[in-house]
Amino acid sequence: MQQTLRIEELREPYWKLIASVTAILSVALFTVYWNMPGGMWAGIVRLASFASFAGAVLSGLKAMDGGLDIELQVRNGSLLLRYLKKGDTVRKEEHKLSDIKSISCAEARFTLSPEPNSLFIIRFTDSEESFDLLHFSGRPLKIGRENTDKLLRFFEEQGIETDRS
Repeated sequence: MQQTLRIEELREPYWKLIASVTAILSVALFTVYWNMPGGMWAGIVRLASFASFAGAVLSGLKAMDGGLDIELQVRNGSLLLRYLKKGDTVRKEEHKLSDIKSISCAEARFTLSPEPNSLFIIRFTDSEESFDLLHFSGRPLKIGRENTDKLLRFFEEQGIETDRS
């Protein structure tokens, strides 16, 4: 029975493309603004150039941020979750196996990623509400198909009730 599993978050592939396109657009719009005689259109082009520059910076930061690795471990009757960024632990969670009612897998359709992805939802024995099992900084983490299958097998090996929606 496997006691430890390491998976990685599904990363959207388009952030580098967005950063490149908005940086080129920003330079082009700034060049147009620089060569304009003035007036209202110059202000509009200047604003569009700044907005493109801001988009380039933010999407570049998102591309450089990198994905999260998630390490799941069962030890002493508890499910331990460790979130790692570039090898360093950034967050830990612990759930007692006896408190877990079920873990279900739901298909996520809100991304532009061509690969199918999933979200994992946990239900506890003392509550009727369901929560995102894998989450970081207020956002649910999407998991690719290969890692989804690994995760479901891992939970089944640990005796946790699973459900694929």
